[in-house]
Amino acid sequence: MGCEYLTQRGPGLFVLWAEGEKGQGRAIADAMMGEVGRLLSEKPEKEEVERGKRIVKGNYAFARETLLGEAKALGFFAALGETEMAEAYDGWVESITPEDISRISHRYLDLGRRIVVVME
Repeated sequence: MGCEYLTQRGPGLFVLWAEGEKGQGRAIADAMMGEVGRLLSEKPEKEEVERGKRIVKGNYAFARETLLGEAKALGFFAALGETEMAEAYDGWVESITPEDISRISHRYLDLGRRIVVVME
């Protein structure tokens, strides 16, 4: 299970995905939508947000371990016109609160606009 979102200036896709046993696709999709619904109905626990921040920061650090990774990160943020964000990213992630997650979830996660694809 995972999610992907490409940081960009305008609207974009937020993709949730999962793999499972054959025949379990619908149950997995329903469970994932249940978690999205939970984000919309209750504020996430602080520990849950802290765990997510550790994962995001770790992935970012790992991606920048090589010169190529560093160049990609700098180029990515330069393309957005936000070169200082490459260095400020960890601090920005660290500042995220459960209230931020709740607010952003309500702003961008519209279950009426979702597309669900189940491949078995």
